[in-house]
Amino acid sequence: MRGCASCGSCWRERVREVRGRGLPGGLRSGLGLDRDHRGEAGAARAGRIGADRARTAAGRARGRAGEGLRLTLLRVGSRGSRLALIQAELAASRLRRDGVEIALVPITTVGDRDRSRPFGEIGSRGVFVKEIEEALLAGRIDVAVHSAKDMTSSDAEGLSVGAYLAREDPRDALCGASELRPGMRVGTASVRRRAELLALEPELSVEPLRGNVETRLRKRRERGLDAVVLAACGLDRLGLGDEIGRRLEPDEMLPEAGQGALALQVRAGEEELVAAADDAETRRRVEAERACVFALGGGCLAPVAAFHDGETLTALVAAEDGSWVERRSGGDPAALAAELAPLVQS
Repeated sequence: MRGCASCGSCWRERVREVRGRGLPGGLRSGLGLDRDHRGEAGAARAGRIGADRARTAAGRARGRAGEGLRLTLLRVGSRGSRLALIQAELAASRLRRDGVEIALVPITTVGDRDRSRPFGEIGSRGVFVKEIEEALLAGRIDVAVHSAKDMTSSDAEGLSVGAYLAREDPRDALCGASELRPGMRVGTASVRRRAELLALEPELSVEPLRGNVETRLRKRRERGLDAVVLAACGLDRLGLGDEIGRRLEPDEMLPEAGQGALALQVRAGEEELVAAADDAETRRRVEAERACVFALGGGCLAPVAAFHDGETLTALVAAEDGSWVERRSGGDPAALAAELAPLVQS
């Protein structure tokens, strides 16, 4: 089953399919909608081969250890940007223990290589994780560190999120201004942010802006943009909190599922490598958000969002031009998705 950003019937069919199966354990493993949606030849076959290799590697590791996993070198893979390496080091600090050396392994993703085209032209969600997941399946790294918001909404076959670090600020941040005004030029590459910005102020000029955090801040000044919208947690981790003019509350701009959290991904069966770093409350919230986006057809690159504040899960769908935004709140991810799917434009 494949969906698309402009086809409401696809979303409705996907919700019926997911709701019929249920979502045991929070999220289903498997390639799911997201990987199918990339349309890459051989993706499913490669995923099966990688999963077989991962299971074989896990078996060998347990066999050598005799009981559980005993590694003396833990290879931690992440993207190579300054923010990504800061996040990888943060993860490494949670994983360090006596007798284990940790090596950080920078990996370039397709999203890093192609910094000009919109995400919709590169592929579906996951453009910042695909190559890292492939390295994990191939056994070149032992742990992958991702911004949870960059992950596809279902786990790749053979892989599992073994830990979520305690979530930091999940909000979006307006940089360069403290308020939105008619006629402002605002930069973002996110279709979700674009839709929510235009819903808040229809007279904005929202312009595409790609690059890492520091690049986008620099491009704002070079291009004379009035503001850019970035994840507050990334700015905080880089020590750039002074760039923030205003942190947008979730009732103004609902964040991306998983925003503010770091996910530590491992091969299925090797969760004990990172289990000690897992924050149970962050897992509860983020997995509810991911499950909701998955049920909505999260590979579509459409304006969808989900956020759990600890008490209530809120989901959102919107028109790309911000002409309408609909929210629903509750506790069941699939039920919320079922309510919202009929509202998607056909």
